[in-house]
Amino acid sequence: MNVLELEKYHKSLLTLLFFGVLIGAIDIAIVGPAMPSIKSYFNLDVSQSSWIFNAFLIAHLVSVPLFAKLSDTYGRKNIYIINISLFAAGSLIVFFSNSYDIFLVGRVIQGFGAGGILPVASAIIGDNFPIEKQGSILGIIGAVFGLAFIIGPILAGILLLYNWHLIFLVNIIPAIIIIFFASKILKNKIKEKNLKFDFVGVSLLSIIIIFFAYSLSKLKSDILTEKILDLNIIIPLSVSIILTPIFYLHQKKIVNPIINTKLLKSKSLRLTYFIGIMAGFLESSSLYVPLFAKEIFDISYSQASFMLLPMVFAMLIGAPVAGRLIDKKGVENSITIGTVNLLIGLINFILFGNNIVMFYISGIGVGFGLAFLLGAPLRYLINREVPAEYRASGQGLVTISTSIGKITSAAILGAILTNKPDLFFAFREAFSLLIVASLIIIFLTIRLKRIGYNNK
Repeated sequence: MNVLELEKYHKSLLTLLFFGVLIGAIDIAIVGPAMPSIKSYFNLDVSQSSWIFNAFLIAHLVSVPLFAKLSDTYGRKNIYIINISLFAAGSLIVFFSNSYDIFLVGRVIQGFGAGGILPVASAIIGDNFPIEKQGSILGIIGAVFGLAFIIGPILAGILLLYNWHLIFLVNIIPAIIIIFFASKILKNKIKEKNLKFDFVGVSLLSIIIIFFAYSLSKLKSDILTEKILDLNIIIPLSVSIILTPIFYLHQKKIVNPIINTKLLKSKSLRLTYFIGIMAGFLESSSLYVPLFAKEIFDISYSQASFMLLPMVFAMLIGAPVAGRLIDKKGVENSITIGTVNLLIGLINFILFGNNIVMFYISGIGVGFGLAFLLGAPLRYLINREVPAEYRASGQGLVTISTSIGKITSAAILGAILTNKPDLFFAFREAFSLLIVASLIIIFLTIRLKRIGYNNK
């Protein structure tokens, strides 16, 4: 390939990956506004309706390490196409669903397919773009999530005028187009096919993830101090904790593990995954900002959602800015700048959140910070640290770490905000916890900078 051909190929590749990640991200953003309609259609109570998200999220988490490993073994092209196909198939099942059971089956298949899209896309970028350009490229991919949270609610608002089923139908045609171009553009580099696949490891990891997510989901609508000893929480959480070292020892002794334990031996990678957990913990803050606005300014949920727009636009702008900053100033500086912005935003929410101007300014700070943390930096670190044959597995671990942070944060913050007579004080408590998470990230980033990228 000459320079012009390579440039054209890179543009086509980036466009393909951008829209692949976008359809998955829009689905997350579009379901929220449809929740009341779906709940009413199936006559669900609060506990049942929570599984509209939980079914997708748990299936998503289970599929991440599986498809990441399959991508490293059987080629990015094959697995990326399978991921998009499963996501489309799940969307079609949800569209035709006339019972809640069928609806949940579709959501599980959707989540299972979506789980591999971002890790595989990030690994493809690592395979095809020089490291000095990957920050900017990953920043563009990271901007997808800000864009999705602008497009999703608008699209939902239009389609819900007709039928909530339609919000899932819109995934089908883009998915077919992406599959067609993926078959033309992507290339496969397949490793040895005679390696035995780690089905025991997949099973153990799936049980760990499912039980962990299930136990924490039980905290969301209960008072933390009263429900922490509930058997519905203790039993699955204990199973998850007990199986974790068993899974780790199993991974160490087999030839083709689902998660290569070498990825946990590097100090840089361990710090990256810890930062990922804290970043996921902070991401949940965006879920509670509309509720904060509703309570403080005494407005409707719809109006509160619109007050989130400055924060969303900040995420959309911040992601590519973070990517460019990585290429020019280094990844640690990018993480630090983003976290400081987020920290200032959270402090402003606590001190001045009841002033509407300061509310918007605080939201911009939080959005800008989240874009830096959840966009390019962590993905960039993995591509730089991890050999090509384990790259998707490394990206999968980032997705798992941020998801663990999200689940944990949503459970704890939900418990803090439940049944509190003074919600403004409860929000101050919740935001204070997020401030602690921000400070932990800054500390971990300083440690990351000291040990250097390649200090194993």
